[in-house]
Amino acid sequence: MGGAEIMCEALTLELAKNGIEVKIASLYSCDTPISQRLIQAGVQIEFLDKKPGMDLSIITKLKKLFKRERPDVVHSHLNAQKYAMIAAKQAAVPVRVHTVHSVAEEELSRVDKIIAKRFYKKHKVIPIALSDRIQDTIVNVYGLSPASIPIIFNGINLSNCLKKESYNIDDIDSAEKMKQEYELIKDEKQNKTHTNDEQEVEQDNENPEL
Repeated sequence: MGGAEIMCEALTLELAKNGIEVKIASLYSCDTPISQRLIQAGVQIEFLDKKPGMDLSIITKLKKLFKRERPDVVHSHLNAQKYAMIAAKQAAVPVRVHTVHSVAEEELSRVDKIIAKRFYKKHKVIPIALSDRIQDTIVNVYGLSPASIPIIFNGINLSNCLKKESYNIDDIDSAEKMKQEYELIKDEKQNKTHTNDEQEVEQDNENPEL
């Protein structure tokens, strides 16, 4: 379980609290603390029993589900995108959105990014960014305009959190430090790639093909 699953739970419960009917489709058939809490809260979950690797039967299962439930919106997360968006288009779901949970370069595989780009540009799938930084990466990877990428910050229900009486400077600066560390790691990777490219060019010059 990660941030995407926790976000899905929080969003589902908040929408339900506001009178919006929400149902969840899970690619896998596994019982987790999150699924248990959702079921206890009265949320219906459809377990799709996905097989390892690419499982095209998931598209058929989702299409049948969407035609039966007739949702106004389909919202996908992580690797469910390619299955959910194809099925939603085939079932004529009016609104299709996908939340990008991390930098777009790393969120999906190379093939899945090609599929996602087609969704965004040709089939009116709306990418949602969780931060300004993620929005920038979506613009760079998929060639979209910032205006077409809503930013919706990953909120949580504060009533479930323990209130602290005091905060130290490390608490306040932790998010910024994580961002800075990410930029340093990314720059280091780019520098190594650039150095390796230069070494290959030098070797090619020393040993030209006959």
